[in-house]
This record gives sequence, C-alpha cells and structure tokens, in this order.
Amino acid sequence: MRIANVVSFGLIIVLISAAIAALGHSVSDAMNKGSYTEFYVLGVNGKAEDYPQAFVLKDGQAVQVTLDTGAVISSNVSGQLGEVTLALVNREHQTVTYLVDVSIDGVVVSTNVNGKSVLAVGPLEVADGQEWKQKIGFAPQTAGSDQIVEFRLFEIGQQRVLKDTLRLHINAVQQ
Repeated sequence: MRIANVVSFGLIIVLISAAIAALGHSVSDAMNKGSYTEFYVLGVNGKAEDYPQAFVLKDGQAVQVTLDTGAVISSNVSGQLGEVTLALVNREHQTVTYLVDVSIDGVVVSTNVNGKSVLAVGPLEVADGQEWKQKIGFAPQTAGSDQIVEFRLFEIGQQRVLKDTLRLHINAVQQ
C-alpha cells in the first residue's frame, strides 16, 4: 500500500512539473513570436472612412477636398488640407523610435502637424504596448489623376529601416 502511495505521489509531481514546463514554453513562444507594429490610417472623423479622395487646386494650393464618402470640405482660403489620423501600436516587446513621412507619387511632401509644416513626423518614442495617434494634413502640389499618397513608417535605431507603407489614391484637378 505504501509503495502505491509513493508511486502516485511521484506521478503527480512528474505531471505537475510537465504542466509547468509546457506553460513556460508556451509563454516563451508567445513572447518570441509576434513582434510587430500595428500601423494604420484613419479618416477625418477617426474612423476607417472619410478619407481625402479628390482635391481642387487653385494656384498650386488646395481649395476643396472631397472625401471618399462624398462629403465636401471647402474653404475660401487657399491651403485646404486633406486630413487623416496616423496611428500605430508598438508590439515589438521593447521601446521603439519611429518616424513617419508622407509622399505623393514618390515625392516627400510637407505635412501639417499641430499647425506646423514638417517633412516628417517624429522621432516618436513609443513603449511596448503603447498606442500613438496624430492628426495630420496634406495636399497635392500638382493636378493629376490616381496619384498615390504613401504614409511610410520607419523604425529608427542604428539605421533607418522601413517598417510599413500605407497608400491612398487621390485625384487633383486645377480650378
């Protein structure tokens, strides 16, 4: 009887040890896999809609913006901008420094961030698990159809590494 108790106790210890080892392995795998950065662009109202789609230009500056939902934003003053919200979530398991630039048909353009014209947004130091959002404004400089707006996310460290590129297609006509 005593031997059966010892064997049962030993078996329980082995099973508990195996369960702990399996759990540790699963947690370790989860931590090593899935290092990534979420990067996305939201429309003018902070949703996945209402993206700038068409611009009317006058003297090289936008005076009207039409959103993909058909809403029209116009101004009596030149310099109307298409607005979007850039957002990212750091899932890299460490603090990362990022930089975002905007180009139209391959040419980096100035963007408006908090009333200031900049060629790049950043550097942005984002801790693991943190989200960063920023509303920016942009406008094409020339008329043309099917222009490609690229929002490029770079990770800045020893080198500047392109992490992701998001695209919108816009049209611009001269008034």
